[in-house]
Amino acid sequence: MRLFEVIKIGKESITEGISPVVYHYMGIRDAESVLKQNKFRLTASAGTGAEQALQKGDRMYYLSTTRHKLGGYHIDNSWSGVVFELDGSKLAQNYAGQAVDYWGPEFYGRPGGKGPEKKEAEDRVYSYKPYITDANKYIKAVHVLYDEEGQKRFDQLAIDVRRLFISAKRLGVKPYLYTSKQDWLVQDTRKAVNPSTVPVIAQASGKEKDSKKTYNTYSRRHLAPWIELYMAPVGANISKLADKVRYNYILYGYSDSHQTLASEIHNAKAKPADETGLDTLLKIFRKEKINSPKEYIELLYNKWKPKDESINEYKEVAHDTDEGDGNIFGYVVDTDEVQLVNYFVTNHGVSESIIDKISQKYNTVAILKNINVDDEYRNQGHGTELMENFISESVENGAEAILLVADTLEDNDFDLVKWYESWGFKKVAKTGSGPFMVMEL
Repeated sequence: MRLFEVIKIGKESITEGISPVVYHYMGIRDAESVLKQNKFRLTASAGTGAEQALQKGDRMYYLSTTRHKLGGYHIDNSWSGVVFELDGSKLAQNYAGQAVDYWGPEFYGRPGGKGPEKKEAEDRVYSYKPYITDANKYIKAVHVLYDEEGQKRFDQLAIDVRRLFISAKRLGVKPYLYTSKQDWLVQDTRKAVNPSTVPVIAQASGKEKDSKKTYNTYSRRHLAPWIELYMAPVGANISKLADKVRYNYILYGYSDSHQTLASEIHNAKAKPADETGLDTLLKIFRKEKINSPKEYIELLYNKWKPKDESINEYKEVAHDTDEGDGNIFGYVVDTDEVQLVNYFVTNHGVSESIIDKISQKYNTVAILKNINVDDEYRNQGHGTELMENFISESVENGAEAILLVADTLEDNDFDLVKWYESWGFKKVAKTGSGPFMVMEL
């Protein structure tokens, strides 16, 4: 097997394969976990179109590494972190790899983009499986940064540094500790320090068996219904959550439901496999020879669609922000159609008598199923833009009112119900997910 080959493109050249030495960055706690378990958890590529475009065949997992010590991914790190120095030659014996430029050359140097010095110089290592096991076979050294500022701000990490050093030595891996960022970046091992000479680490001696900080985990329930709909025979009794997904995303939200699934995968992919079900989902992808959430939705739709193909009439209303950092989805439907009962009575437990009153008062309504803005883009007017577009299109399609269930079970850094009330929505009834609300147009 050839380790790598150089492909010339114009005056530039890139390395195809895995470079002889590569580097992988992560936080101290995650790095300690890698050494304790002796395996790297890989990232799944199924969550976004950009990652799928970089996928190599049906190898759905990858490890991002950089070809040089000053890779753009970790050069801005301020006070702590770990760089694994890896043997690319050995990795290439068991894994496929290639050089990738995630951002693309046009991103570097333009206003608002990254400067040329921030290039990540990424060599991506691909695998069919979610882990690289026997990690110590590939680790040449572990370089740990824990500078004075980090020691002052996060002394709890001192215990993790001790654990990391203990785990590394048990694996026969050489760890180095730096209290200077510059020494850490260039990996000047002559400047590495003995952990016992750092007061905050020395004081942590004997605390290695203390219970570790608990992590917020991503609930398995988000992906479980998508998997259940694949596993369960048509006609079988399925869970309430799976039935909700079947109605909301497979049958009646079909056109953009792949975005919802892609978001679920994206949120799950960095978490432990046994907490999310992601690995089970990707095994289904491989078995069915599909590579994207959209193809999976099509698979489920063809399985669960009504035998006579006669889904009741409705008009979808969906909008995305220009940058793709938010979206809103719902539909306009006549009140004598089955969607009204299916969505609010069957899925959310709204009283049939309330829905009967809605049907008597209005001939056509809009159902707002979902509005989402990525956390980092909130408070920039995107939610307002999406709601204005939804209201406008609902009116154009004859809706006399907009109905929704304000999902108060989701974590939000603002009061969702009050936000809806600011638009004119009124609380009509309680449901298990949150208040059923109506705004007359």
